[in-house]
Amino acid sequence: FSIKAIGLARTQVLSQTQPIWSAILAVLIIGEQITVGTAAGTMGIVAGTALLVGEREEGGGRMRPIVWIIPLVSAVAFSFAPTLRKLGFAYIPSATLALGVANLVAGVLQLGFAPVLERGRLGKGWSRRGVRAALLGGVLNSISALCFWVAIKNGNLVEVVPIRRLSVLLVILLSWLFFRRLERVTLRVVIGALLSLGGGLVIVWSGN
Repeated sequence: FSIKAIGLARTQVLSQTQPIWSAILAVLIIGEQITVGTAAGTMGIVAGTALLVGEREEGGGRMRPIVWIIPLVSAVAFSFAPTLRKLGFAYIPSATLALGVANLVAGVLQLGFAPVLERGRLGKGWSRRGVRAALLGGVLNSISALCFWVAIKNGNLVEVVPIRRLSVLLVILLSWLFFRRLERVTLRVVIGALLSLGGGLVIVWSGN
């Protein structure tokens, strides 16, 4: 929903707030430590997302709050996943098995909600090109998820989660290359992305 409402680049960068919530949960539940560098990095992430929230729409005026609340809610929900995964490894030592269980549950839930969210439009507008793109995206996402699960198993959440944010610059670049007629990647968006990414890097460096 967020990608359709505000674009791929803004959605990805707004999700940069995930390390904030993940760090809080890691401290409260797992007992990891937040350093001064982690706090400074968090400020960078917050500053970057603040720029994006103030971005104007095509037709003028500021974006409706509900539009940017959607990716923020998504970020908060996603922040619970790494903590739960870390706890799960105490009982399931295999990253591939844990990922398989999680994906099975996610797939069942998403297919179950699809008819409700799509309001009867499920199955309309299908094309071979769209299905191929979705399948390719699923394969790449599976590879990314497996690497992320292995990293979580062997590292600290306050370091692993921000490292994952390095993909945001590639997302902005690719969104401009492939969707330049649809995506409106402005200087403000790029600055917000760099601030968020810089904050994530500071968090990582503070842990070394």
